[in-house]
Amino acid sequence: MDYTVVRNFPRGFREKRSRGIVSFAVQGNKKIRVREERKNRRIYMRRVIERKGQKINGGRPIVCVPVMAEREEEILRQAKDFIGRGARMLEWRLDFFEGLGDPKRIRRVLKDLKPLCENTLLLTTVRTRHQGGNAAVTEQELMDTYMLLAESGAVDLIDVEFFELSQPAKVIRQIQQQDVLAVTSHHDFGETPDYGVMTALLEQMERGGADLVKLAVMPREASDVLELLRATSDFYEEHEETPVISMSMGHLGLVSRAVGEIFGSCVTFAAMEGASAPGQPVAEDLEKVLDFFGKERQR
Repeated sequence: MDYTVVRNFPRGFREKRSRGIVSFAVQGNKKIRVREERKNRRIYMRRVIERKGQKINGGRPIVCVPVMAEREEEILRQAKDFIGRGARMLEWRLDFFEGLGDPKRIRRVLKDLKPLCENTLLLTTVRTRHQGGNAAVTEQELMDTYMLLAESGAVDLIDVEFFELSQPAKVIRQIQQQDVLAVTSHHDFGETPDYGVMTALLEQMERGGADLVKLAVMPREASDVLELLRATSDFYEEHEETPVISMSMGHLGLVSRAVGEIFGSCVTFAAMEGASAPGQPVAEDLEKVLDFFGKERQR
């Protein structure tokens, strides 16, 4: 059979070969692993992100657990408890933090979180009210917080609300310069947009330079969930260099949080103590479902 090797590496990457087949691309000490998938007579270059011994986009989705406490001591208690219970990735929701407007308090929490998260990925999120969160901040305040987080040396990923920024690509580059991954996101708590709109949103965030793209929507009927999964799967197949995270919220969308390994979503969110979004399941229960899908796929 004739197979075409796809070599659309991100800018600055070059290819490495193993026995004549592209095995990974490198840029300095960064590496994009290749997972060969023979479909439509193509070999896809699938980006797998590795940090702290964790793999993002490496098959089984990572379960990310939100930390939503208001006070510093409670944030640290939750983080320590969740990590002790097996959380591989935490999301610190700063929009719930009573000290959001105080850089000194944010830095203090990050300093204490860093040793706790030595082997656990730390995603930080400032969810604005426009995107369904609690933060009533200006664009400048949002950008200043992003840079504080990026420069802290404690954070692995930052959720960047792409469509709340006038120059998102510039902010993304500044974050990446600190060796922090930019997860560009869009949340629609009112509806599920048309398939074409969802794919356009994902592609626009990707063109902005995102390391990962995230889309969360609210279904009104079961067919909305199917449209979100279709948009996710198509983006996953056509944009192999950019990992995707997606979810359909609420009870109707619960299934979307469990089938990422099938449709391409590489991170899913679940609660250990208080849900951060409608329909978010209990982390321990979701881990069991993911284990089931993983075992069935290996048969």
